[in-house]
Amino acid sequence: MIRTQDIMHRRQAVRGETTLRDVAYKIMSTGYPGLPVVNEQWEILGIITEHDLIKAMKEGADVDKTRAEEIMNRSPVTADIETPVEEIIDLMIENRFTMIPITKNNRLAGIASRDSVLEVYVEPGIWSYYSD
Repeated sequence: MIRTQDIMHRRQAVRGETTLRDVAYKIMSTGYPGLPVVNEQWEILGIITEHDLIKAMKEGADVDKTRAEEIMNRSPVTADIETPVEEIIDLMIENRFTMIPITKNNRLAGIASRDSVLEVYVEPGIWSYYSD
C-alpha cells in the first residue's frame, strides 16, 4: 500500500516577509508551480503560486518591496500526512492542482506533486521500454 509520505517531497516553503523576487527565485529553483507560506513554526499561512506572482507583477507590484503575505492565497487546500493517497490524487484531479502541501500536526511536512505521484506509481524500468 502506498502511503502519503511515499509520494511527498521534502518541505519547501517561504516566509510571509519574503519578497516577490525571492519567492520567484525559490519557485524557479524548486520546480514547483507554487510554495506554501509558513511562519517560524512551519504552520501554513497561505500559498503563493507562479500565477499570483505574474498577476502581481502585471498589476505593478514592486518585486523588491512586495511581500509574499500581501498576495498569497490565505485559504490553501492542504492534506494531512494520514490522508489516503487516493484522496490526495482526487484533490489534485478535481481542483486541477499540480501540488498539495502535506501537513503533520498542522505543520508543513512536505509537498505532494503530480510528479511525485508518477514517480511512485510508474514501475521502475518502464522508461527503458520507450527509449528504444
